[in-house]
Amino acid sequence: LNDAANKYNYILQLNDGRMLAASNSGLQTITEKNGKFSVSFLKTGKDNDVYLTLYQNKKGLLYLSRAFKGFFTGIADGDTVVNQKDHPSKSSIKCFSFENDSTLWIGSTVGLIKFNEKTQRADKHYTSANGLINQYIYSAIPVKPDIWMSTNAGLTRFNEEKGIFKNYKT
Repeated sequence: LNDAANKYNYILQLNDGRMLAASNSGLQTITEKNGKFSVSFLKTGKDNDVYLTLYQNKKGLLYLSRAFKGFFTGIADGDTVVNQKDHPSKSSIKCFSFENDSTLWIGSTVGLIKFNEKTQRADKHYTSANGLINQYIYSAIPVKPDIWMSTNAGLTRFNEEKGIFKNYKT
């Protein structure tokens, strides 16, 4: 494998038990047989892209982010990911965080996105103009009643019901 293929950004165990890795040169499955691991590239129609983070919901729908291209959804089928819908953006998605049957929180390089899985649309986009300490969000964790986020400038706690951000610096 080339150097880019060995730079992994995220790894996810799929619902079917396979391991999927997001790398700087595409998506790869990792399989183990007799104590040896092998890696093979998945066909996505968006091959050789830099993949950053992954998420798979209970129904098997994959969310796959690509550097500075937003994300797309698809279904893993053998050695292929069948594209369902593109969600283009000039930003990079850094995390997907499941909250309930319809809400997926998406941390990006341009803020926090509340995404509706049922409609496949963003319901709300929060930025520093709304009170975020910084728009570059690495991770988001729903801990009712709040969403906790790590950013370039510290931690942020967001209470959606009250619409209040509380920012923490060290």
